[in-house]
Amino acid sequence: MAKTDAKGTSRIFQRFINSSRHRLLHAMQKLLAHVLILAVFFPASLVFAGNIQNRCPEVYLDAGADDRSAAYMEQIGVKKISDLDPFQLLLRGHYKELEKRLNAGFDINACGGPLDSSLLGLAASVGFMDGVKILAGRGANLNLPKNSQGQPPLVMAIYTNQYQVSDYLIQMGADVKIKQGAGDAFNTLDALTGAMNNENRDPAREVKLARELMARGVSPNEKDVDPILGMTPLIGAIVSNRPALVKLFLENGADPAIRDRTGRNAFDIAKAMSNRTVGKKMLAILEKSAKSTPR
Repeated sequence: MAKTDAKGTSRIFQRFINSSRHRLLHAMQKLLAHVLILAVFFPASLVFAGNIQNRCPEVYLDAGADDRSAAYMEQIGVKKISDLDPFQLLLRGHYKELEKRLNAGFDINACGGPLDSSLLGLAASVGFMDGVKILAGRGANLNLPKNSQGQPPLVMAIYTNQYQVSDYLIQMGADVKIKQGAGDAFNTLDALTGAMNNENRDPAREVKLARELMARGVSPNEKDVDPILGMTPLIGAIVSNRPALVKLFLENGADPAIRDRTGRNAFDIAKAMSNRTVGKKMLAILEKSAKSTPR
């Protein structure tokens, strides 16, 4: 996935975060900054319309993208409520006004907002549980549209470590086997192994969510179909330094012998890691599992 300069991200949101009138959205802005770094966030979609495809249109980064994104976000705190679009209303927590817009005919599954997503996708990504419940209760599609990066609401919640939202969407019937990402190449366990390493991350809840996904049929042995990677969730957990997930996957039948598109298996990747401390730790987990596995 493409990377975005963290310094550029900070410039976009610094004034917004520091302004006292936006204090209630401070946590959300920190989250959005992390999302930008992971290339989940792309510039604000300033025009939205009813979605007729499975994926929201992408807004490409260009010379003026930072300014447009900053202006869109800053409008949330300075515009009158009546002048905010539905995505901005959601981010401000003005749910009654948002529901008025929906009652007036705004398409609940429309694309827009700062994450080029549906309203449900945006609420899931920033962890606005009340918003998620309102939208799901009003019949928002739990799976589509995906955002411009190919992520459905469940995956957007997983990537940003919104465990409560993830659990809720799963219980409400979100498709845990849905493919996501570039070219729909990845599964939901891949999303979990690639989730942000931010202040929301909780390895214990990460393991709990992984168990739920596997219990519902998502395999730790399923290789992604990316033309370059071809990795399993086990390999993804090794690369992203998630030892608890590595152990869990191995305990649930993950095969460390499966090779990626470069011909390397889990052992090879652990041995080749640039961070030797992490690599040795992962290798030790793999070797211990191999010794305890009946032949």
